[in-house]
Amino acid sequence: MQSDNWKLLVFSIKNFRQNTLNRALIGHTVENISEPIQREDILAYATATSDHNPAYESAHPIVPPFFLTSLFLPVLKKIWFDNALKLNIFRMVHAQQDIHWHHPIHCGDQLRIIGTIRDIIDTPAGELLEISVEAFRTDKLVAEGKTGLIVRKKRDRAKLKSPDNTASPVTMRIKIKTEKDQPRQYAAASGDYNLIHTSKLAAKLAGLPAPIMHGTCVMAMSCAALVEARLNNDNTRLSGISGRFARPTIPGENLTLVGYETPERNCLPFEVLNMRDEKVIKNGMLKFHS
Repeated sequence: MQSDNWKLLVFSIKNFRQNTLNRALIGHTVENISEPIQREDILAYATATSDHNPAYESAHPIVPPFFLTSLFLPVLKKIWFDNALKLNIFRMVHAQQDIHWHHPIHCGDQLRIIGTIRDIIDTPAGELLEISVEAFRTDKLVAEGKTGLIVRKKRDRAKLKSPDNTASPVTMRIKIKTEKDQPRQYAAASGDYNLIHTSKLAAKLAGLPAPIMHGTCVMAMSCAALVEARLNNDNTRLSGISGRFARPTIPGENLTLVGYETPERNCLPFEVLNMRDEKVIKNGMLKFHS
């Protein structure tokens, strides 16, 4: 994947001075056919996200829930690397993620992935690039997601505002430990080589104190912890998860996932805090089947 690193570096430098996205690309759609999912790729992703579910060792293993984002990535890259979009990678941060599963995905599956630029929206933090992604096995929709990416303003550090719905009583607390070398391990397992996660120089150019954890890695770890604690490690009961990335996580930090009581059936609100009790993920929601 070294070629991806160089391609990303060249593209980042080329678009370093871009200030606005090209809204003429709203509605633009790209497509990719994945390779058949391999057992070794499942295990590598599970290891990189500290997901120790024994189901991945079975004869016909189900894939980790957020492995799906690695299948989404090729269509996202086609969108990011489209010169017509005028995307400044150095100022891009993952703002929000929403995934829904309609059918389990297993080792050996080959999926058709379709990605669409749904909107480009002005926010106090910068331009919000909304991309929807759908995954099909033959003609059956097996999963879909929505990714929100903020291209931050150069000088305005305002954050994307969202309502905070976590005032309910706490039902669970789960400790999540990240590792200092986890971004490199996750990059290799997922194919996401965005340099702000692996390069000190790139992180500094992006205005970050150090390379940061991938947002999808933190969400994948959170999802795995919730599946173990609430669903008895049964990924087939998952129907959806969503959340907003409130601030970066520095590799090696310990996190705390907090689950909240809700009157609604088959869902669990949650948030993830760092060691300073700052929200890393806010407005999280796990949805599941009985």
